Amino acid sequence: ADVLFVVASVHEYYAGVRTQSVMRSMRAPRDVKFDVREESAELQLAEQLYKRALERNPKLTEARLRLGRVLGLRGRHQEAVAQLRQSQSVEEPILRFYVHLFLGREFETLGNGPEARQSYERAAAISPTAQSPLLGLSRVADQAGDRAAARDAIARLFELPVHDGERADPWWVYEVAQARGE
Repeated sequence: ADVLFVVASVHEYYAGVRTQSVMRSMRAPRDVKFDVREESAELQLAEQLYKRALERNPKLTEARLRLGRVLGLRGRHQEAVAQLRQSQSVEEPILRFYVHLFLGREFETLGNGPEARQSYERAAAISPTAQSPLLGLSRVADQAGDRAAARDAIARLFELPVHDGERADPWWVYEVAQARGE
């Protein structure tokens, strides 16, 4: 289960914008081949591997929350919400942060502004120096036509410490740090 989880995380990373943009920009010689597929294929593989890891060990909460994120990226938002809700009881703060951040995005995509706002606020409470939930809050408020709330969320962002070490955002390390609290 642990090996499946780590390999799934690698494929989730390969599907990310950083890897995909590098792969698109490279002009490798014909005899050089990288084993990185297109985003949709990498996400499909990540989904399959996370599911296999969970079959072997249903208690791998991080695999479940990462599966939820992958399902959302694949456009299966209701399934994503179901997986993420199952992960809400996780005790590790950084994993709780991810659950609420990803739930916020899924609710936002589904047009459920109040639940999206609530999830982003929960993520912000777990990691008060994180920028990502504040950007989500601003976007949700803007989509609802509440310009004042959108500005307030951005104002909160500008009040964060200016030094990188003091304003850490767990989202910044999501793709490179797995298996926390397992």
